[in-house]
Amino acid sequence: FIESSDTSIQQSIISHNVEIYSIVRLWNVYGPERSAVEGNPSTGNAKGHVISDWISQCTQNGFAQPLSDGTESRQFIHVDDVAVALIEAMKLHRELKPVTDISSGKWTTLIEVAAIIRASIPGGCVIEFKKAKLEQQCKVSSDCTDSCIETNNQHGCQLQNIRKNVDPVLSGVLWAAWNPSISLQQGIEMTYQE
Repeated sequence: FIESSDTSIQQSIISHNVEIYSIVRLWNVYGPERSAVEGNPSTGNAKGHVISDWISQCTQNGFAQPLSDGTESRQFIHVDDVAVALIEAMKLHRELKPVTDISSGKWTTLIEVAAIIRASIPGGCVIEFKKAKLEQQCKVSSDCTDSCIETNNQHGCQLQNIRKNVDPVLSGVLWAAWNPSISLQQGIEMTYQE
C-alpha cells in the first residue's frame, strides 16, 4: 500500500504491476493521536487532523480555532474502521479496482463535526469558524493559465467560486466484505475518551 496523492506515481505502479498491487487511498482518517498542541511541535502532527486537533484544543484550552469557514464537506473514517478495511483489502487485493478508496461514504460539513465535538465534551467547547471566504480559482482563458490564482492575477483572469466534492472510488468488492462500523459520533466520543 502506498500513500501518495501524485496520480503519475499511482498510474506508473498500476501500469507496471497491475496484477500485484492495488492502490488504497485513505480519506480523512481520525482517532486518537498526539497533536502538536500536546507537546513539542516537531514531534506532533504539524499538518493537523481536524477532529483530533479540535478535541485536543478543546480539552486543553476550552476552545478550538478552525482554519476555515466550516462549510466544506469531508468523508471522515475512524482509524479502527481503517484497520479492518485494510486487512480486507489485503485479502481481496487481486479483485479490487486498481485504485480503491477507504471512506465512510458520508459527506459531513465541518460545522456538523464541530457540533458533535461540542456535544461530546463535558462542559462543551467554543468552536468559532472564520468568516466565509470564497475558494477562488481562475477561469482558464487564452491569456490565463490554470496556474493563475487570485494573488497572482497579472493577466486579469476572471475568478469564480468553485467548491466541489469529489466522490471516492469505492470498490464493490471491498464494500461487500467490509463497511464502517463506527459512526462519526461514536468515533468522536472514542477519540475524546482516549
